[in-house]
Amino acid sequence: MSLRSIFQRRPLDLQVRVATPSDRPALQRLFYHGRRMHLLLEWWDWEEWLGWPTFLLALEGERPVAALLAVPEAGATAWIRAAATILSRDDKPVWSALLQRCQDALPPLGIARLAYLGDAPWLVPALRQQGFQWVNRVITLAWTGREPPSIPTASGTAIRIRPATRRDIPAVVGVDQAAFPPLWWYSETVLRRALLQAHHFLVAERGQKVVGYQFSTLRERHGHIVRLAIHPTHQRQGIGRRLLLEALHMLARAGATEVTVNTQEDNDASRRLYDRLAFHPLGHRVSVWMWQSGGMS
Repeated sequence: MSLRSIFQRRPLDLQVRVATPSDRPALQRLFYHGRRMHLLLEWWDWEEWLGWPTFLLALEGERPVAALLAVPEAGATAWIRAAATILSRDDKPVWSALLQRCQDALPPLGIARLAYLGDAPWLVPALRQQGFQWVNRVITLAWTGREPPSIPTASGTAIRIRPATRRDIPAVVGVDQAAFPPLWWYSETVLRRALLQAHHFLVAERGQKVVGYQFSTLRERHGHIVRLAIHPTHQRQGIGRRLLLEALHMLARAGATEVTVNTQEDNDASRRLYDRLAFHPLGHRVSVWMWQSGGMS
């Protein structure tokens, strides 16, 4: 019997509920051995969200067949961080049911947007059906130079670059929210975790004020610029270039032979900065999809 006939003949067998700690073994099978998986947890561990209203498990009868985790960020936005199924086809009804339950749970939590970064052909049709719209594309650039350009000497209006501390995080949040639209804001929790886990986390100061920040990761010989943000009133003054050069030097000294960065395809200012420092496109493009409560204008 095909799965299509199962869903057509027994639609009430499909149940969606919040994932609980007792579901841990089933979720491990889905996330580690599923036929179709999307895992973009970044600074999160899926287990810490067990019991959260947007961590959902779909069951066909008593059998767990799929899971969806949407993690809330700043800016009234949640991102789909994990999705997995053991089904190999005819799974659109499952994803539609999971997404609908997730969308219904968001407004009471004060969350207005649900976003997904990816192009999974098994998920996108259900996203479209549930009202998601394509909003942008993220591209990956890479630097593979032998030695980064030299860092400019400080001038009379010196910008001080230093390691960030816990006390800087509120100011970093302010820079982040001034520099990016709400869809891309990092929460204070994420920034505090990045401070502890990143290879380095730098802030740029003018006087006693944090006006920019940057942090990167390093895995073996691969460095990645996770975030580079400058407050709008201090942009176009060489601060972004200075932070980026500091990052390249630190990663190169640590053994990185390639440094990558992701940026929005239509972010011309960002792309010009990376182009001037010999970053080149890798040809990797990923779509950004978004649903907004009440519809998108």
